[in-house]
Amino acid sequence: QSFIVLFLVFGIFHKSDLSLDAVVKFFAAGFLIAVPAAFIIEILMLNTLLSISYSVYAIIDRITPGDSFSLYDDNYEVFWIIGEMIHAFLIASATEEICKYYAFRTIEHPDLIFLTGLDRATNEAAPSLVGGYSFDSHQISVAASRADYDSVSEGVERSRSYRSSHSRSSRGSRRSRRKRRKGDDSSQASLRGVDTDEEYYEDTHDLRSLRQRAMAITTGMISVAVGLACAENFLYVFFLNGFNENGEQMRTQDEWLVLLFRSIFPLHALAAAMQSIGLIKKFIEPHNDENKRIGVGKIVFPAILLHGSFDAVLMSINVYIEKSYDDFYQNGEAGEPYNPTILNVVVPLSLITIMAVSATWYYIQNRRQSRLLKPVEQEQGGGNNYSHPTLL
Repeated sequence: QSFIVLFLVFGIFHKSDLSLDAVVKFFAAGFLIAVPAAFIIEILMLNTLLSISYSVYAIIDRITPGDSFSLYDDNYEVFWIIGEMIHAFLIASATEEICKYYAFRTIEHPDLIFLTGLDRATNEAAPSLVGGYSFDSHQISVAASRADYDSVSEGVERSRSYRSSHSRSSRGSRRSRRKRRKGDDSSQASLRGVDTDEEYYEDTHDLRSLRQRAMAITTGMISVAVGLACAENFLYVFFLNGFNENGEQMRTQDEWLVLLFRSIFPLHALAAAMQSIGLIKKFIEPHNDENKRIGVGKIVFPAILLHGSFDAVLMSINVYIEKSYDDFYQNGEAGEPYNPTILNVVVPLSLITIMAVSATWYYIQNRRQSRLLKPVEQEQGGGNNYSHPTLL
């Protein structure tokens, strides 16, 4: 699924918006950084919540002996569902979406340099060594050119003194040598000026339009997300779900079946695309007071809502199945503990509805941003005079 999504998003639709080098690096960030970080944080959060729950239970039991156990026993389904919802939205979804976001922001790539604020010299500093960002590429190139010119001038002066002290040449030959040196210096200076101007233009002028930069953000975030999804599928299939309920090693076909069901819905890719809406609003859209106040919470909230709802459906179904089996064995009823046909219809429809609503929300927001950026591109002449809110 991960590579199919990358092929569709990058290989077909947005190849000119982001380089392959950037896609590979963002994919690696999701695979190697986001997954271990999310796995460790989820374990810590889960153990912390369990410790708090047991501590509260022990305190209540100490104050009112016996009442706490009866309260939990009478309403354990409610506590069970609340625990699953906390796990779905807070532990799993929030952790993974925040890890995806920061894995994306960890990679500083030239294609998305406008997200870091390092290109602010383009808009604020003049092409000189005074003021501006000290490590701007144009500033460095000018410094290098001046250093080269100084070294050449110093060498010329030394050669002149050497020639004047050790040889006596004719006035005409000296005049001809000075003319040649003058011509060489002027030609080198002109070449240096051309190279510096071309390098400055290439470094400070992004030929992509605003909408292409926006899609570069989306493509990069999707690359991180599918990298995380790829690593997560490996963990779930070959490690976490590697054994059945009897402790026996699962068959290869069972492992591939689990992988198939986990790959049907591109959950992580859609959640990353929803996150990109907030980033585009913060860094690409014409900035105002509202856009400047966009933080991590507003950026990741739609993705957490999608991811949490998706996981909540699956976890609720697990609660329903286990509760049905408990009642079935306690009452000694005959037949099936639940109707599998209804269950197999409700679960896919619920998941499809969640994905469809989220995809529709993303499509509406994406079209809105495209309509908003198009006139800005026309006013700025294709985006060459683009300015963005600096990341503080």
